[in-house]
Amino acid sequence: MFMRLTVLGCNGPYPAPEGACSGYLVEAEGAALQLDLGSGVLARLTGRMPPEELTALLRELVTLEERTDKGPETVKVVLAKEAEEWSR
Repeated sequence: MFMRLTVLGCNGPYPAPEGACSGYLVEAEGAALQLDLGSGVLARLTGRMPPEELTALLRELVTLEERTDKGPETVKVVLAKEAEEWSR
């Protein structure tokens, strides 16, 4: 099995210019798992793939910098789509 790990962000509590906080995309066998979604990561993710095509999103917690970057509504949209897929 081939697995690819893409570091979408690795900055500390706030992103550097053109940077992003913690975020990792794991791709294997047609599945795409987003690990963490720090400030600035959503923009980098959308540069690689539409977020709604994620197989799963694993989050540790919602932090202040994430709320200022994209707000919880964006995350709710992704999670709602996943819940709909799982219920089928």
